[in-house]
Amino acid sequence: MAAYGFKSGPKQSGVLAQLLGLNHKVAEAIKQGEPVTSPGVPSGFGDPAELITDDCIRAE
Repeated sequence: MAAYGFKSGPKQSGVLAQLLGLNHKVAEAIKQGEPVTSPGVPSGFGDPAELITDDCIRAE
């Protein structure tokens, strides 16, 4: 929720409504020719393989 700036609580709109609002903002930015950052590792990060580890929990 925090990553997208969404709010939670009884006076806030639902998650789907907030997601739709974000989608509209991104669509408008694209329409206006403004830069939009896609999901994933930023292009300037370097080697994304550095983010991969093998220390995850695995189901047996």
